[in-house]
Amino acid sequence: MWSSLLSGRGVVWHEDKLSVRLDPGDYVVSFDSEATWSNPDREDPVLPPESRSLSFALYALSFAA
Repeated sequence: MWSSLLSGRGVVWHEDKLSVRLDPGDYVVSFDSEATWSNPDREDPVLPPESRSLSFALYALSFAA
């Protein structure tokens, strides 16, 4: 239904909005990422050390009528 590419490494946050008309009912919202990111041994000194493979971070999600 919708796809967004967040470009550029070192970019902190992005915001995207999606407008849709949905019939009443239950819906599932899911997220998928093509690639993961990690910074073991602080290979990128600008970013904090991270040994987990991270796909994305979600700060807030809201729905409006």
